[in-house]
Amino acid sequence: MDFMIRMVVHKGVFVRENALRALYMIGNKEAVLAAWEKMEDNEICHSKKLLSDGLLKFTGDRGELARLLFEHRSRFDTRLVLPVMQFIRFLGEDFRKEFLELLSKETVDKEIRLEAVRYFRKYPYEPVRALLQRFLQYHEYLDWEYAAVAAQALESYPGPDTVDCLKEGLKAVNWYVRLNSAETLIMGLKIPKKDLFDVYNGRDRYAREILNYVTEKIEIKGQEMELRETDV
Repeated sequence: MDFMIRMVVHKGVFVRENALRALYMIGNKEAVLAAWEKMEDNEICHSKKLLSDGLLKFTGDRGELARLLFEHRSRFDTRLVLPVMQFIRFLGEDFRKEFLELLSKETVDKEIRLEAVRYFRKYPYEPVRALLQRFLQYHEYLDWEYAAVAAQALESYPGPDTVDCLKEGLKAVNWYVRLNSAETLIMGLKIPKKDLFDVYNGRDRYAREILNYVTEKIEIKGQEMELRETDV
């Protein structure tokens, strides 16, 4: 294990990756933590995807590994915290209170907060509802990515309040915020056209256009699937 830990700072990507895989196969969580701390101390920039995917190959108790790495997140730069959070999301461990704390702090790195939003899309947590809605309601004053990702996450928080919030998102200046709001309304929450009557007949041309765009995209996709089935 000592040899593998030394190899995680090797300049060769394949050497580092193979050393990490060996540590995951051994299944010792303290050794994995030591390896990650060594990468941090040596400012190693390894692929975030390789790191998060690699953790899933851990043969020991993956829940304990997730908890250990997350508890030591203050030792890590964002480039190492993100794979840990993605690992937790893929794993399905309950970190809702911890992630809510991160999401609620404006001083926390943006990418970490966005990853928390993605977690809450997959694992709904009622105390997060109002915070996600605020990201969308105040899209004009926040980084557009918060509103765009929140619009996607709100599909897991159905209700009249969410529908009203997403309708406001249709009026956003940023195209991705409008697109995600429209897709969540139509594809995620499956809101029928009659319940979007006020938007289709409203004064906001961009809101109408994005709803029509998403509707047409769904129709085209359906036609393509029918053609493929016909060919078969």
